[in-house]
Amino acid sequence: MISAGIVVPSGGFASGGGFAADLTDRKRNIASVILWTFLTQGEHVFAPTPICDQQDPQTQRKWRMSVDAVWARIRHRTTRPTDDQLIDALAEYAAYLSPIIDRGEVPSNDDSPWT
Repeated sequence: MISAGIVVPSGGFASGGGFAADLTDRKRNIASVILWTFLTQGEHVFAPTPICDQQDPQTQRKWRMSVDAVWARIRHRTTRPTDDQLIDALAEYAAYLSPIIDRGEVPSNDDSPWT
């Protein structure tokens, strides 16, 4: 088990099996792209990536490839358990944010389901 109650599924890349939790800026970039596509129903290639844009050119290429790899897994329905956890959490967050944004309001930190 990993902190925050995330269970590591067996059979992956982490020691002892499973996929290690990735809470890096690269994963935040991927999450931002996924959330942007949920909220706008746009194409992931058009999502703004300010976290990625602050990196050196080589890192930017790697991070863009990571986004494309996740998108390919989503498109081909070959997502990993960690992808599924992230997608489910972001879909829930998008469902929370969408009506607030549609009303022209700003989300309150006090009302967030994650605070």
